[in-house]
Amino acid sequence: NRILLLLELLQHRLQALFEIAAVLVAGEQRTHVEGIDGAVCQHLGHFAVDASSSLVLATLVAWMLPERRVFWFLVYNALAFALQFAIGPVTDRLQGPRATLSAGLALAAAALLVPRHAVWLPLFLTGLGNAMFHVGAGTLAMCATRWRAGGPGLFIAPGAVGLALGGWLGLRAPQEAAWAILAGLALFACLVPLLPRGATVVRTDEPEPAPSTHVAAVVALLLVSIAVRSLLGLRVAGQFRTHADWVVPLAVAAFAGKAMGGILGDLLGWIRVSVPALALSTGLLIVAEQNLLLAGLCVVLFQVVTGITLAALFRLLPSRPATSFGLSCLALFAGALPVLLRVELPPLGGLPIHAWLGVVSVATVWTALSLLESKATPATAFLGSGGSPAAMDARR
Repeated sequence: NRILLLLELLQHRLQALFEIAAVLVAGEQRTHVEGIDGAVCQHLGHFAVDASSSLVLATLVAWMLPERRVFWFLVYNALAFALQFAIGPVTDRLQGPRATLSAGLALAAAALLVPRHAVWLPLFLTGLGNAMFHVGAGTLAMCATRWRAGGPGLFIAPGAVGLALGGWLGLRAPQEAAWAILAGLALFACLVPLLPRGATVVRTDEPEPAPSTHVAAVVALLLVSIAVRSLLGLRVAGQFRTHADWVVPLAVAAFAGKAMGGILGDLLGWIRVSVPALALSTGLLIVAEQNLLLAGLCVVLFQVVTGITLAALFRLLPSRPATSFGLSCLALFAGALPVLLRVELPPLGGLPIHAWLGVVSVATVWTALSLLESKATPATAFLGSGGSPAAMDARR
């Protein structure tokens, strides 16, 4: 039925649950980013773009032959996620995140207006638009965040609601919803001049935290952790899809986890927050399938680490924010491939594959953040110590 179609869509389109972005917040001492402005409208743009993509995909399902859905969802995810790996370096080189963002908005709006019967055209427009918007907006945001984890979580949170609402409306009132979302995109386009004017190089007198080989190792571990969490998250979505009435509560749970996770990490220490949260969410996966309260808690804990991993990547690649953003999204796509291709992963050693994926996720995040802390500079000294960046600055 139509509800199950929406749940299938959500299983393959969890950008708001796993995508990585950052919010425009005040800069720190000794770090200068050109043109920091327009924080509030970033939330509107993220909500509207995610809602538009979800609505387009929900309405396209009816035009897809059942045997072609796997192909079309694979194409969409390649455009929306993997393509960011190519868009990121270009955005860094041209120093043009506002142009990338604006092009993404135009493409997202066009996807709402073109006919649906030619599936490839709206799919291409919404996928490419989604990728370009998030690289541009995420780059502007990360340059104003200065490797804090609270900003990314606060920015991501509205996307979870936009995803759920766009898909739900796409199955009930697609025409009315399309015009409403189009109005939201237009409003955000009017607010784009309030955003920073495109300079994305963070100028700081602090040295790089470690030699390049160390940086490469930590980046690789973080990308593995993102890929594993992507795979695990999509499998969990499939596990919960039999509960049609859980869509909205779980979207709210994702909102809460993303909004709180980075803030708690900045206050208490990234390792102290992310590692226990991931470990607890892994344990809850085993018992949460038939209990909404436990499922919601599992999603909250699972989302806590999202902003922390992006902040860590940006800390390692401070002069290439769009590239780090693109790398993380490529890892998301790589992790999603087994689910998108419907590859079944059998139990291992008598335990469900969920449990092993959770263990790998915990281990890679813990190792990566520990290595990053072991080469601590003033900007990374709070990773596991429990001190906040503000307190760190005060000590300096």
